[in-house]
Amino acid sequence: MSGALYICYFGLREPLVQTQVVPYLRELARGGERMSLLTFEPRPWSEDAATEQRVRLRADGIAWHTLPYHRRTLMKSYDIVRGAFRAAAIARDEGIDLFHGRSHVGAAIGALARKLAGGRLIFDIRGFLAEEYVDAGNWRAGGLLFRLTKGAERWLLRAADGFVILTESARRTLFPGGTGGRAVEVIPCCVDRQRFAGDERADLGVENRVVYAYAGSLGGYYLTRETAELLAVARELDPRTFALVLTQGPSASIAEELERRGFSRDDYRVVHAPPEEVPRYLRAADVGLVLVRPSFARRSMSPTKFAEYLAAGLPVIATGGIGDLDEHIAEGRVGALLPRHDRQAYVDAVRAVEELRRDPALAERCRGLARSRYDLEGVGGARYRRLYAQAALLPREREKVPLSAAKGRLRVLALASYPIEAASSRFRVAQFIRPLGDRGIDVTFSPFLDASLFAALYEPRELLRRLPRLILRTLSRLRDAFRPANIVFVQREAMLFGPPIVEWLARRRPMVLDLDDATWIAYRSPVYGRLATLLKWPGKTDRLIRWARVVTCGNPNIAEYVRARGAEAVVIPTVVDTQIFRPRTTPPPEVPVIGWIGTHGTFPFLERLLPLFDRLGMPFELNIIGSGLPIDSRPWLMDREADDFRSLDIGVYPLGDDAWSVAKSGFKAVQYMASGVPFVVSPVGVCATMGVPGETHLTAVTDDEWLAALRRLLSDAQLRLRMGRAGRAFAERHYSLDAHADKLAAVIRSAAVP
Repeated sequence: MSGALYICYFGLREPLVQTQVVPYLRELARGGERMSLLTFEPRPWSEDAATEQRVRLRADGIAWHTLPYHRRTLMKSYDIVRGAFRAAAIARDEGIDLFHGRSHVGAAIGALARKLAGGRLIFDIRGFLAEEYVDAGNWRAGGLLFRLTKGAERWLLRAADGFVILTESARRTLFPGGTGGRAVEVIPCCVDRQRFAGDERADLGVENRVVYAYAGSLGGYYLTRETAELLAVARELDPRTFALVLTQGPSASIAEELERRGFSRDDYRVVHAPPEEVPRYLRAADVGLVLVRPSFARRSMSPTKFAEYLAAGLPVIATGGIGDLDEHIAEGRVGALLPRHDRQAYVDAVRAVEELRRDPALAERCRGLARSRYDLEGVGGARYRRLYAQAALLPREREKVPLSAAKGRLRVLALASYPIEAASSRFRVAQFIRPLGDRGIDVTFSPFLDASLFAALYEPRELLRRLPRLILRTLSRLRDAFRPANIVFVQREAMLFGPPIVEWLARRRPMVLDLDDATWIAYRSPVYGRLATLLKWPGKTDRLIRWARVVTCGNPNIAEYVRARGAEAVVIPTVVDTQIFRPRTTPPPEVPVIGWIGTHGTFPFLERLLPLFDRLGMPFELNIIGSGLPIDSRPWLMDREADDFRSLDIGVYPLGDDAWSVAKSGFKAVQYMASGVPFVVSPVGVCATMGVPGETHLTAVTDDEWLAALRRLLSDAQLRLRMGRAGRAFAERHYSLDAHADKLAAVIRSAAVP
């Protein structure tokens, strides 16, 4: 890439520009990008001050350009047109081929500049602009300005080559069907954690007080009165409560609200803190506050203050329904959510945070979440660089069409026996729907069993009671064979039993078959015995292999079987989203936890280990999840799966020595490694090649080898830590969702070629 121009419709002095824009540009420049910045200044700079800023930014690899900013609404159009001509001139002078527009105005300037100078455009979507003006009471929903802004937004969504979005919630709202193959990254408001890592604390003179901090602007959708009400409740519950407000804006209102509720001048302090001073004050606090007026527009919100609190090691009380905060607070156990803004909700939240503060590991959990979700370098900078690299691969000035009818899009009908509650459907199909959508492939997933039938599948009495429903599902399944699609993707088989009638009827479209297990091998069910073998219809898999244009295989052993039958095979291992399956950020428990997570079908492999656990002679806890059998185990829950894996200190992955085990895809090993869990595995089939034995895991065949491996891991916490880190790194290199989505997209597109 020749260079990028970042267009920001704010002035360089703005705190937002200093804490968000400039740090990101520094990160991009450090990564080798040649960066320029165009800002719109509401107040003129003196010549000396402007020169000093240019020299400072140039030292960071950033060339700075300015234009005046006009406050009047009618002058916005003038700013956009003038900005477009200036941006195009900068692009020609500096050899720039990418315009990066911050928010709607910046993106509009970039889109017009591209018309003049050529290049590519990134739309950095900072929120739902029209809805935000409605929330603030400035516009009427459906009014002229609202409609004009939404029209401009639709134009920019069609025109851009790449997108930045602050939250996953906003991404789902804006791009439910993908982006037509264009690059998109979710990049929340990140912070430089190093700024919060020092020991220096502001001397507030409030020893033995519980300091509740609020940082940032007041008013608007940041709720001043409600913040004061929560602080008053905290003070009632604990008279030691002290309110610390850090802001650069007007502050009289918060002081009045606090004093009206009984706060004396000794109980609060309002500090007009510049951005560089904020970390020092937050290090002196105990709890951070984010109270926001909830609305549709807040789905796209990523408050910088939230990341700052976490980086300072503070738990957070936040309004529920704001961006991705609900998920992140629950994920890290770093705070409390407010379902409402009333007294009882405040009482519950304050008590919940006080309970959290008794945990000595809380501060490290907060910093760990900041590191994994909001780190300027590891998250923000890395994703911006990835976005730029992806945008650079797109053709210049490519034709833009509406997202709903993007050129070259393929429609895929994905048929599977099981719903997403089954790992094969969840990880071989469902988790690829969004990445494939981003690559121009729209997937409709249609499982044969629904969730309730799947839950009853291994309880014969329950399944018999649902037999009429199963018959209806069978009849409706035949209709699926005629649904419109360019490609039919079959995960194992379209129906759980019977001949391949649905696949035969669907053969008028090219078919991709996906095999992650040795489904051609007769399998005796521990629940239904030989009956299940007969209902599976012997020979079905071989017939499907012959009908398929290409077969995606979970491992090389399956691929070898497919190729021996004259079909094309591509190995795509079962992978995980490493943003979901990731190591825990909390310290491990004193007593190590050995665990196994699986199903009734794989539980017989674990049974042979159960007597060995009694012989270990060392302290440990045993956690068995999802066996589906009447033993001392926890039920498996899909929403808790990633948490269950990272809760383990040692994983076990026993397998049998038979043809069915040899063809297994080794998925449990991927889950252990991505979760940073060292494990012991039977070196059978592909599991003998996954990871690096001795670095990411240990292997065992005999009982004595299993005992020795487990004792070694139980006795050495540092070994467990090293192996967990090595496994995580291996999973990120070899089992990332994005890399294998590219491979799967290429397979589907090749199958669609006549």
